[in-house]
Amino acid sequence: MDKRTLNKKTINKKTMNNKTISKKTMNNKTMDKKGFMKFELIMLFFKFFVLMVVLFTIIYLSNFFLIKAVDTQKGEMNLFADNLVYSKGGVSYYDVVIDRIYPGIIDINDIKNKNAVEGKLNHAFDFGKYPLMAALIEIDVDDNIEQEIGISFEGYNIYYNEEWYNKWIVLTGWGIGKGVVSRMDKTYYVLLRNIFDDKERFIPAKLKVRLLSPNS
Repeated sequence: MDKRTLNKKTINKKTMNNKTISKKTMNNKTMDKKGFMKFELIMLFFKFFVLMVVLFTIIYLSNFFLIKAVDTQKGEMNLFADNLVYSKGGVSYYDVVIDRIYPGIIDINDIKNKNAVEGKLNHAFDFGKYPLMAALIEIDVDDNIEQEIGISFEGYNIYYNEEWYNKWIVLTGWGIGKGVVSRMDKTYYVLLRNIFDDKERFIPAKLKVRLLSPNS
């Protein structure tokens, strides 16, 4: 066999080897591309999942912290009850001579006339044709003190807006919403002013206020 034939065979083998290597390289590149595409697809789904979690979290937190409606009824009822007790038009003692109010002090002589007290309250807190509140006021004094001063407050009730109180009291405790009446009970620690043997005396007592207000 001559040298030319050997060289041709060698060249042919090298060419075949190169083709085989090229095929393997192409196959590897194809596999790498498919693997990369799968990885990209997985990452895409993962990003979408994270995005949805973040979105739903934002929506949930927004609904949780967002104030959809401001309910001022409880604040209004609290303020009104305080006015019934402490204001000039309420049940607290008012000295006409010096034009001074004594919040939390109730003159027994002033509240002896129940009709006069109720008339004063209805006039001071007049809402016209559309009443917003109604109230029941009770005075609780220790039995021993009642015996000592000779005055009993048992069954002594002062009403503000008595007509509507009697209508609304049956509508309390029926849930929430329009047509239902809200109820609030508050207790105030007060002093009852009494003149005994020409001396001014102050008697500790509890003033229980039950307030009713229709839901708007």
